[in-house]
Amino acid sequence: MGAHVRHLATENDNVRVHISYSQPGEEDMPGRDYENRGQIDVELLERILPGRDFEFYLCGPPPFMKSLFNGLLAWGVPESRIRYEFFGPATALKPEEEGRAATRTAEVTGAIQVSFAHSGVIASWDPSSESLLDLAEAQGLSPDFSCRSGICQSCICKLLDGEVEYFQEPLDVPDPGCVLICSAIPKSDVVVVV
Repeated sequence: MGAHVRHLATENDNVRVHISYSQPGEEDMPGRDYENRGQIDVELLERILPGRDFEFYLCGPPPFMKSLFNGLLAWGVPESRIRYEFFGPATALKPEEEGRAATRTAEVTGAIQVSFAHSGVIASWDPSSESLLDLAEAQGLSPDFSCRSGICQSCICKLLDGEVEYFQEPLDVPDPGCVLICSAIPKSDVVVVV
């Protein structure tokens, strides 16, 4: 995508490009294909940016995102100016979230029944399941999904009955009567079309 990004910069005066490769290929030339060899970190940003008064958008593997997120906070960037997106299993970026991220159970009493209407499978909600998607997979079902973090909407299903809550707020909340099963847990008995 490097050539494409550089082309966009030539067409837009407000776009600046700095490409960093952690492991450039043999054919990649410094100055032509990339500017920096190594990981993107706050030290690199301090060198190439005129300050920290920007909106920062992060996407990548969890260790990279966690390191950069916490580095930006330590550099004095307000958390409200840091945006991130997961393509893969979501993780906690802040230390205080780590304990909460592992606790994904609805605050309800009694056994909750989850009915997967399309397949005819009925299962008791297992609080050790992280999501309705995980419960479906534990029952041998194979619903569609991709990101597992409420972003791509690949896992959207019809919610025929019951209430759910999101342990991770979706990027776009689905329409009423629909649920993103990758990031939802039941609050009551539910009927989901899976």
